[in-house]
Amino acid sequence: MFIMSNLELKGGLLEMIARIDDQESLRELAKIITEYLGNQSQDTDYWEELGVNEKRELDLAISESEDETNLVEHEEVMKKYQKWLNK
Repeated sequence: MFIMSNLELKGGLLEMIARIDDQESLRELAKIITEYLGNQSQDTDYWEELGVNEKRELDLAISESEDETNLVEHEEVMKKYQKWLNK
């Protein structure tokens, strides 16, 4: 089995792209690559994307969850929302 280096793979991709003459296909490929690169550069931490109020609400929810008197049993939650779960 022949294993290509990153440089060889990139070169092959560039050659394939260079052979595409259809502008619609090139635009679609550019869209796919842009989306892929955008997804690769995103971290899974979305904290910076949240607004001030959202951050405040999350901080409050976290602090409230540390008090065991605020916790609700799973079965109780499931019973309360059963009508939506069965749809």
